[in-house]
Amino acid sequence: RRVGHAGPRPPADRGPGRLARAQAREGPRAGRAPRQPPRRRREGPREGRAQHGGRLYSHTGYYEAVSFKKRRMIMPNELRLANALRVLEQEPVTNGVSIVAPSYSCSISPRLRIPYHKGSLFEIPPFDEIELDRMAEFYTDFQVAAERPDGSLLLRMSAVTAGNAAEFRKFITLT
Repeated sequence: RRVGHAGPRPPADRGPGRLARAQAREGPRAGRAPRQPPRRRREGPREGRAQHGGRLYSHTGYYEAVSFKKRRMIMPNELRLANALRVLEQEPVTNGVSIVAPSYSCSISPRLRIPYHKGSLFEIPPFDEIELDRMAEFYTDFQVAAERPDGSLLLRMSAVTAGNAAEFRKFITLT
C-alpha cells in the first residue's frame, strides 16, 4: 500500500537504458516531493450529533406491534456502537446465556420481547394543510424542490412521511 501522495514523475531521458541508470543512480523517489507524514487520528470519544429528529425518534425495534405513526425515543443503550462498547467493557460471564436479536428475516419470541412503558411511545401528529403549504413554499423558495407540488400531492407526501420533517424534505426533493 502506498502512503502519501505520489508527485509527478521526473522527465525521462530519451534513449534505451538511460532511465534505469538514472533511477539506479538517484533512487526510485528522485525528483519527487518528500512523503507527508500520515494524519494523526483524533483520539478519545467523539460526540454523535443528531442531524434531525428522525435520528432521535425511531420506529420501534424488536418487532413491536405498533402503528406506523408511533415512534419511540431511542435509549442510549440501543445505539449500536455504544452498546458494543459496553459489552466489550464488561467482564466475561462464566455461566450465562447470550441472546442475539435476529435480523429482519424472523420475529423474536414473546418471552424475549423487551417491555417498554407506555410513556416511551410518542404519537407524531400528521402535518395539517397550512403547515404543508408553508413547508412546500419554504423548500421551493430555497430551491430545495424544483417546483411546488399541488395540494393532493402534499397530502400524499404527509401520509407517506408520517409527520417526520426530514423524511418530508427528502421526499419533496424527489418530486
